[in-house]
Amino acid sequence: MVPQILIVEDNAIVAEDLKLKLNKLGCRVTGIAYSGLEAIKHVQQKIPDIVLMDIRLGPGINGIETATLLMRDFKIPVIYLTAHADSDTLAKASATHPYGYIIKPFNDKELASTIENALHTLAADNARPNAKGSNAT
Repeated sequence: MVPQILIVEDNAIVAEDLKLKLNKLGCRVTGIAYSGLEAIKHVQQKIPDIVLMDIRLGPGINGIETATLLMRDFKIPVIYLTAHADSDTLAKASATHPYGYIIKPFNDKELASTIENALHTLAADNARPNAKGSNAT
């Protein structure tokens, strides 16, 4: 299975560089969204396996708010991309239960290992029995 990844990044240069790196890793980029609203519209048409989400987006809803909506409404795991690793930002992001963090600037090995770990976590989460569907009494 080729991982399907949506990039949500308001810096076009960073987004295109990230797309090239993901393609080299064997991932398929389903699109690049430059805002939270673009990300939501994209996901309504094509649901990726994972979203790489910049925490600080331009005007409109930020990455944490966007991730919260995507995880709640579409059950899509998020890996945060951020240059802002202060404790307040990380605490807010952690509350959304992301599948990982990538601190900018990052290297190819960090990107690859974070995505690989997220995919393993996603596979494990999908393999767990659904509590609603269990026969436990």
